[in-house]
Amino acid sequence: MKKLFLLLFASVLVFSCTNDAELADTTADFSATLAQYDDTNIGAYKGLFTTEGMERGVLEITITPGNYATASVDIVNGTTVFFKSNQIINVGDDIQNLRFESTASFNATAFDFSVDKEGNNVEITNVVYNGAIAGMIAAHDTSRAPVVPITGVLSCDDCDAHPLLVSGATGTFSLLYVGDGSGADSMSAIASVGVVVSTGGTQAACTDNGADTTCPISGGGTIGNNVIAWSGTHLYLNGSDCSEAAGIWSLSSNHGAFTGTFTSDVACAPAGPNCNQELLSNAFEDGKWFDSGNGWTTANDIIVAADENMDLTQIVVNAFVVPGQSVASADVSIWSDVAGLPGVLISTENLVPTSEVWVGSNFGFDVNAVTFDLSQPTLLGQAGISTAYWVAVQVTCSAGGTSYWEFQSVATIGSGHAYSSDGGASWVDQIDDGVYSFSGTCSPLSPAQENTDRSTSKKVQNQNMESPAARAESIKATLKQ
Repeated sequence: MKKLFLLLFASVLVFSCTNDAELADTTADFSATLAQYDDTNIGAYKGLFTTEGMERGVLEITITPGNYATASVDIVNGTTVFFKSNQIINVGDDIQNLRFESTASFNATAFDFSVDKEGNNVEITNVVYNGAIAGMIAAHDTSRAPVVPITGVLSCDDCDAHPLLVSGATGTFSLLYVGDGSGADSMSAIASVGVVVSTGGTQAACTDNGADTTCPISGGGTIGNNVIAWSGTHLYLNGSDCSEAAGIWSLSSNHGAFTGTFTSDVACAPAGPNCNQELLSNAFEDGKWFDSGNGWTTANDIIVAADENMDLTQIVVNAFVVPGQSVASADVSIWSDVAGLPGVLISTENLVPTSEVWVGSNFGFDVNAVTFDLSQPTLLGQAGISTAYWVAVQVTCSAGGTSYWEFQSVATIGSGHAYSSDGGASWVDQIDDGVYSFSGTCSPLSPAQENTDRSTSKKVQNQNMESPAARAESIKATLKQ
């Protein structure tokens, strides 16, 4: 049995500073979108990682023309491992056994990546984590078939007779969904049962339940005299990127028949929308000045859902920085929204980054994900309608270098980013949106707020609506109470 699993691991591990305010690179196409890379091996890949034990995580690989490819693994225990390829990739290159090695002090942590020129037939081999054998699967993340990784664990009902399994929680079981919900979607599994194994699968006949959608999933395969099968349900929240899965698995082998269950690490509990707002990088497409040396401030809007308040507790911004430098501090301020731009300053605080990690490079700059923990006031919502605020940031680098807040042209939430060169006295709106993660907790409106908003609604009906600036002042007054 162990020999067969090792054979499976070996052969089926994977199935499937400038004078301009904006960065510029004449060798790159900054209008590129995800769809333009659909039929190439350039772009983004998403997948899963597992050790032969219980460590598991989400894999992301970014291949940008004319640059070293980068990768990261976000392990569920909170560790993030970053990788860099050993060669620069250009459009049309044949990618075979591209070596990725950890950029940090992880002992012998690396993998080899291969994919055909159309972005299909991804193979990841020679996966090593801290000197031990591990496994990865991945797929090309395209506009036609987005990729959703779902990490999880498995338990065995009665596996004491199996040489590699024990009863109870015994290994990882993670699923990689590829598709657009049209019915021709795939769902692959990677699991650890003392060794790493992987099988293919499918998803079909989804049911829209309003708040969420549920889809039956199944898969498996025959390896020698061993028959592996699994089935279950994939659930995702409509209007959210949260996915979960649960089900049963079985194994028929020379050691007997064994069964168990699997469940994802994440359980998608319906929560107030926009409590976590995020826009992802588009291969480090471009950036806007936001450093104190140049006096520029850049802002992105955050949307508080109707009938809720939001406590904004953390922001993560992607910052282009001069190699060798880091973000020493930042002024983070909250503004009201007036006609799609920052309006009235509500609060500001000077913060030191909670963390700063390298995530890539472009234009001769490093790109760092910089995290700040906030103690800003509650963002007050309104009854029946959403409310926009703006989060503005101006950073100071460790050696006074230039820095840019990354933006991208693929997706927009609310308005595009805005910038100010005069301390917020005036703002200029932009079409493209920033790359960030805004996190917080949401709560229902208080009875007093609901009564206030009903009263305001009546004023609107009587053509007596409070101006945006006046509402911002009202919010500030409420926060001081």
